[in-house]
Amino acid sequence: MPGVDEPAFPRPAATVILMRRSGRHRRSGLEVLMLRRGAEARFMPGVWVFPGGAVDREDHDAARSIELDIELDELAHRVCGARELGEEAAIALEAAALRPWSRWVTPAVVPIRFDTRFYVAVLPEAQRASHDGTETTSADWLRPAGAIDDMLAGRIIQQRRGQPPHVMITVPLLMGTDGRKMSQLAGTVQELANG
Repeated sequence: MPGVDEPAFPRPAATVILMRRSGRHRRSGLEVLMLRRGAEARFMPGVWVFPGGAVDREDHDAARSIELDIELDELAHRVCGARELGEEAAIALEAAALRPWSRWVTPAVVPIRFDTRFYVAVLPEAQRASHDGTETTSADWLRPAGAIDDMLAGRIIQQRRGQPPHVMITVPLLMGTDGRKMSQLAGTVQELANG
């Protein structure tokens, strides 16, 4: 156990930024799924987040049985992201559908820390997101600009120590699909944005 002055070691975790096109017209833009964590949650209670959680041994075991040309630890993170998306938001998605987006490590001043890999994915047709009623108590589709506006206006509770990565990660989504980061997503987001 870390000493008083030593920061906690960050646990490996995965988070999914699930997106969909809003409305029937391309100009309507993209929306991202955000879930509100339960008030009793040990980590970030009451905060609006993307679905995700800690990578466990079962995620590594499941990754070993998947034949993809992806390094095992990376694949275990994707398996975790897909699993958490199913548990927290009732969305079934294969690990192969997740595309790397970003990686954040919880600051050392926070007692519970995660080394989180963020992935993007598109909502599969005929699926609807819903909260699980335990870990998450609300689910909502938000436009990235709207999510930032809501956070600044206090309608979305933010993490108490520092800027939550969930809000900061939406900023590149505001730049549209022309940016360098978007092109790194192997066309997934571009395809969604163009209809």
